[in-house]
Amino acid sequence: MANPKFRRLIWWRKWAKRDWAIAVAGFAIFIVSFSLISNSRIKRSNHPLNPSTPLSVPLTLLRDSKNRGAFCLDGSLPGYHLSKGFGSGSNNWVLHVEGGGWCDTIESCSSRRRTALGSSRYMDGQVSFSGILSHESSENPDFFNWNKVKIRYCDGGSFAGHPEKWNKTILQGSDYLGCTYGGTSVNWTV
Repeated sequence: MANPKFRRLIWWRKWAKRDWAIAVAGFAIFIVSFSLISNSRIKRSNHPLNPSTPLSVPLTLLRDSKNRGAFCLDGSLPGYHLSKGFGSGSNNWVLHVEGGGWCDTIESCSSRRRTALGSSRYMDGQVSFSGILSHESSENPDFFNWNKVKIRYCDGGSFAGHPEKWNKTILQGSDYLGCTYGGTSVNWTV
């Protein structure tokens, strides 16, 4: 004869299939609900191991830059990414001038014009602003609400592209459009 105390511990053995199905469904709903609540709390926290998503900023091309003699190595329009400021920072500016070095030969200019450092056609349409360009006060406490601009580099001459100073002899009849030597057109257009 079995111990009556032991029989109380195995009451679940008498459950029908329907009882088991209800218990399993209830347990599954409990687990899913608990995991959803836990995940939503983690996503809202500003924990350093779970940073917020960086701001994605679109590329803007300077439409009237060719009239002023400013363009990329391949003749495409130069561009920038702008995130407008807000609140007390709306009248202040952070400028990030992208670097890229000079192309000092026809060969280096020609190869560069097929990259983002020589053509806006190869630039990312959206870039993430993080670090000093971030809009999060926890990541960028000094400048988070300022206007922020990333000026894209594409002229091969440190923003000094100027078509009047092309070496016409070398470039005449070739497709090396934009290899320039001095000037300040892109700088003034931006």
